[in-house]
Amino acid sequence: MEPIGRPATWETRCFLNPSCNAAVWAHTNGNGDFVLFDSIGPPWPIHRCYLQAQRQANTTPQSSSSRFVCVRRATSDQIQRIERARAASAPLPQSPTIKRIMAADHLQAGEIAIMGCVQDYLPGHASSLLDTLRRSGVGTIGEQYLLNELGNRLDQITIVTDKLESYTAFIAPDEPQPAPKDMIMARLRGREILGLPKGKNAVFLCDDFWIIRVDPD
Repeated sequence: MEPIGRPATWETRCFLNPSCNAAVWAHTNGNGDFVLFDSIGPPWPIHRCYLQAQRQANTTPQSSSSRFVCVRRATSDQIQRIERARAASAPLPQSPTIKRIMAADHLQAGEIAIMGCVQDYLPGHASSLLDTLRRSGVGTIGEQYLLNELGNRLDQITIVTDKLESYTAFIAPDEPQPAPKDMIMARLRGREILGLPKGKNAVFLCDDFWIIRVDPD
């Protein structure tokens, strides 16, 4: 897409797959980047043809500027849902109604897209997972398996959605670094990690993310 120098969001038809032609919302930050949504508002579902195109082009890293999505034309209801997610993600006191979503329950689900508010961001927290694995006695093969699965995802992030569901995932350090209270859209997938305690033997890996900026006008 050609850079236009300003953020823009508009209704259109899927132009990535000639056989699709579904009604979608396109968004650009104005820097030549774009994303397609099935609808505007939480959970900000990314159109399947866009996800497929991203997987095929996954060898090209994103620039820092493309980490921001400024969503325009947000309705008052959408903003209220965002504020509920932001309030629910407050570190203390944590709402007892928040449901923790376990990666072990999503091993067969493939990639999932979520949108919510950052509750926690722990740089380098993959080291604690590695320590847990070492205490289990799996040896260097198990450690290498974990490192291969994590890749450069060495930080840990927790995201709370407007449905009061909490997702904790390992994420690659990037600029800008997500911070508590940031609204974020992320692509996650569950991966089984051999050697971890039963019931906790899987983690979410974050394959990509966007920090959301909402303009109610």
